[in-house]
Amino acid sequence: RSYFSLKKLVAFDIMHEQIELAKKRYGGENYYVGDITKIAAQPNKYDAAFVFGILHHVPAWKHALREIHRVLKPGGVLLIEEVNKIGVDFADNYFGFSHSKEARFNWQQFEDELKATGFNIVDDSKVIFSIFHSYLCEK
Repeated sequence: RSYFSLKKLVAFDIMHEQIELAKKRYGGENYYVGDITKIAAQPNKYDAAFVFGILHHVPAWKHALREIHRVLKPGGVLLIEEVNKIGVDFADNYFGFSHSKEARFNWQQFEDELKATGFNIVDDSKVIFSIFHSYLCEK
């Protein structure tokens, strides 16, 4: 396997406050407010995408996967870490969070959608029990 040699990092978040925090903490100009279901980039633009704990907040998570696929170059890599329905239900019930019902999925549903979108799952692993998983995918 090869490793990335970072030339340019572009990051976005739907929350303006998170972008301002990132700019203060890390500097740079390649941060913007954006929606993962409408990524402001041309098709086949990026070599890699890193998505950590976002999709269980996005009711249109399937569309978000299609957008990520759209902006990745052929052979591009997606590294994603997520929490499944069991973890989201637990957080809502015990900590009073309020996640959208449409953004909940089990691992089979998630993997099926990755494949239906056109991703090849290269590797996956449990991060914490079976609630959190990470996936390494290729376009």
